[in-house]
Amino acid sequence: MLTREWIIAVLKTLPVWAWPIFFWDVLGILAWCSTEPYPEGTLVTLGVTWWGRIQVTAVYKPDQPDPCDWTRHAPRAPWADLDPAVIAAALEAFRQEGWKWAVSGTFSDCGRTLPGPAFMDSG
Repeated sequence: MLTREWIIAVLKTLPVWAWPIFFWDVLGILAWCSTEPYPEGTLVTLGVTWWGRIQVTAVYKPDQPDPCDWTRHAPRAPWADLDPAVIAAALEAFRQEGWKWAVSGTFSDCGRTLPGPAFMDSG
């Protein structure tokens, strides 16, 4: 994180009396980084004041998956796994059979019994 070249470039711009403060903060930053405070892929930018103090100027965390992303549970294109031949055969069988449903019996609606058979025949 803190490269030798960066430290030397900072030392060239700081006054000599600020070097001990800067080195103290370098040790603090290195100790802080060893605790891995952020997940992998996080970008932390540092700034150095004229007095040699190192300050964290920004923290850019990596992109996290959207918690509302439904594609973890269902594919985006469920039809991509379907076999066109199977679909065509099912459609052909349905075309030949047509809409013929028959339901018979009694139906209960809130305790009242409806009399007689019920059926639906579209053909």
